[in-house]
Amino acid sequence: MTKDTSKKCVNGIDFRGILLIAAACSGVLLHTGCAVRVRGSERPLLRGNGIHGELRVSARQYTEELESATTHHENKSSIMQEELYLHTEGDVFDPKFMTYAAGLGMGLVQQKFDTGTSSGSSSGSMNSYRLISHFLSGKPYPFSVSLNKEETFLPRRFRSPLHMENTSSGILARWRHSEWPMTFSWTDSHMQQRADLDDSGFMFDRRSERFAYSVAHDFSERSHLDFRFDMDDILQKSTGYSRSIKTQNYRLAHDYTFGADNRHSLRSHLSFVDRDSDFDTQTLEWQESLLLRHSDSFSTFYSAHYSQNTFESIDSRTLGGVGGFTHRLYDNFTTKLSLYSHKTEFGRSSESLSRGGDIHFNYYRHNPWGLLTAEYGFRMLNLESTGSTGTDIVLDESHTFSDPFPIALEKRGILVDTIVVKNAAGTEIYTEGDDYIIRQIGDWIELDVTTLGADFPNISDGQNLHVDYLYAVETSATEDLLEHTFRIEQMFKNGFSVYYAHQNRQTDIDYSHAVAVDPDEDYESNTFGAAYRIRNYTLTAEHREVEATRNSSQSDRLTASAHWSLSPTTSVHGQVAQAWIDSTGDRNRETSLFTARAGFKNRLTKHLRLTGDAELRREDSSDIGRTDGFRLDAAMEYHRRALSIRSGWGYYVLDRGNTETTNSMFFIKMIRRF
Repeated sequence: MTKDTSKKCVNGIDFRGILLIAAACSGVLLHTGCAVRVRGSERPLLRGNGIHGELRVSARQYTEELESATTHHENKSSIMQEELYLHTEGDVFDPKFMTYAAGLGMGLVQQKFDTGTSSGSSSGSMNSYRLISHFLSGKPYPFSVSLNKEETFLPRRFRSPLHMENTSSGILARWRHSEWPMTFSWTDSHMQQRADLDDSGFMFDRRSERFAYSVAHDFSERSHLDFRFDMDDILQKSTGYSRSIKTQNYRLAHDYTFGADNRHSLRSHLSFVDRDSDFDTQTLEWQESLLLRHSDSFSTFYSAHYSQNTFESIDSRTLGGVGGFTHRLYDNFTTKLSLYSHKTEFGRSSESLSRGGDIHFNYYRHNPWGLLTAEYGFRMLNLESTGSTGTDIVLDESHTFSDPFPIALEKRGILVDTIVVKNAAGTEIYTEGDDYIIRQIGDWIELDVTTLGADFPNISDGQNLHVDYLYAVETSATEDLLEHTFRIEQMFKNGFSVYYAHQNRQTDIDYSHAVAVDPDEDYESNTFGAAYRIRNYTLTAEHREVEATRNSSQSDRLTASAHWSLSPTTSVHGQVAQAWIDSTGDRNRETSLFTARAGFKNRLTKHLRLTGDAELRREDSSDIGRTDGFRLDAAMEYHRRALSIRSGWGYYVLDRGNTETTNSMFFIKMIRRF
């Protein structure tokens, strides 16, 4: 087995060397009994609470098989790990000078695999460490230092096991100034996946470095200032893929309250973001927001903002303002009106002016049958553009993935090569072709997202995703948009509820020159639903009809879920859902999706607990075909005094596209503390 001999250094400092030196010095001091005098009393220079340890033993065995009309693959792999982990905690000189918690793990690993056409086995060493030190806790300038490393081995589809190594280091410092409190932090983390038994070697690598600084100041009880600087550097690589994102973010905010009882407020916000990624961007934003509470039921708000975006060789500048009011009538009827205007200039050759407004009504009323809620919204927008065709940027467009529905991006004319899909935090960058497929429908883009990606990381159902991209702007055009939204729901006292939702959007676009596609878009959706909730049972049914220029569809969903506590020690839960989706228009697709989930928890004795989960998935799609999947997991946990044992078994089968994949897994893990 190959070993990673590279050292983790920052600014010339070898933290691994420091850790080993500190451990050696600590051992010497503990055995020699070096003493010091603190506040007139003699005590050891280094005081610890003794050395404690854990003996960790784990064994995992995996079997996987893939079969299609032309292909047959098998893989059997096993991983055995034994680790001795020692840890202690204490203080140096005085608890207010330094406290620490340190741990060091040393172990062996044996692994082997057999795919039928290739096989291999090896044994080697593994190590881990953990150190957290807090310094000068009683001083105005305390700080902490942390070091961590973990190694583990995971199975890989039809190949040898995957060696995962995670290391991180960080510093956190504070200045407890009475008027200017500050915080500094720096973290560096590195996650690497590689194969030690075959020729694939490196599989995945991500390095992330972050520095943050913040300071606050209260000029008075009414005036507060906050400044924050963040610097992020993320480099992510996998086989045949590499992407880097470097970001510097400066934010300055000031809050000022005035009037009787601080009823009114003025907030100022200034930010600058410099981002180096697939396309370089710099964004400067300044905003002033004023809120006036004229009475307990009536308030007005005003906002002015300026932004400047620079990406590649393209500049855009936006100046705009928003004004409106909020009014509450009888505590159960609220009205909110907003009017806005924005002017954007693209370089020196084109500009756009958008004007519009929206109004929203919210109402609720208790009645003899239960509670009635209703809301209505109306939005109107006019956009006038002059000049030549340009390019604009969208950053962090947010979408929630609902399996198996595709994600429709908001803008037209998207430059496909610039699309970047990330998680909400921006720390994971997903791969086209593995995690999602780009589909172009006219001048729109949809993302077909899957949870079945073969490479790490994977996307999960219900996850929030952020998308970046560039898109072409037809600047010689006039656009008018009208949108209505309405929702009403009656919740009855017996747990039954019914609701109806409507959305209608009309977009009329007039280009000064001919275009290849019809730019106008009409969209209308009607949703009818009912739900019944009583005790631990929930039943929901929903029907939705969408009529749109781009895609029309009809969908139905039925869901039933329940949770039972059979006894103080036993509980079970389950959910069954069926969805039918029929899409027409630019994308003809019929999909039927059935899912069922169930699980149980049972505490057999004071020390023994059993858990189990099962999931069934049956999907039939006209463009993808039939997908059948089943997963079953069961685990047993035993905890008594210093002994912990966890054992489990899992089974998974997926039949997709005339290819069937089956795998099973067994593991046992024991920890003996002393």
